[in-house]
Amino acid sequence: MTMAQFSRDDILIYQGREEGMEEGEIKGAIRTYKKLGVTMEDAKRYLMDEFYKSEEDADGFMNKYWE
Repeated sequence: MTMAQFSRDDILIYQGREEGMEEGEIKGAIRTYKKLGVTMEDAKRYLMDEFYKSEEDADGFMNKYWE
C-alpha cells in the first residue's frame, strides 16, 4: 500500500477546486432553470434541495446568477 502525504497547501488547493466546481454547477443550474421558465422562488427552493444550501446562501447565488 502506498501512502501519500499532502501538504496543507495541497489540501487547500484541492478544497478550492471542489468549491469552485460546485459554484459552477450552481451557476449552470440557475441559468437552466431560468431558460426553462422556472420561477425565481422555485429555482431557489431547488438549489436549497439539490445543493443543500441554506436560504441565505441560495439567495446569494440567485442574486449573483439570475440575470
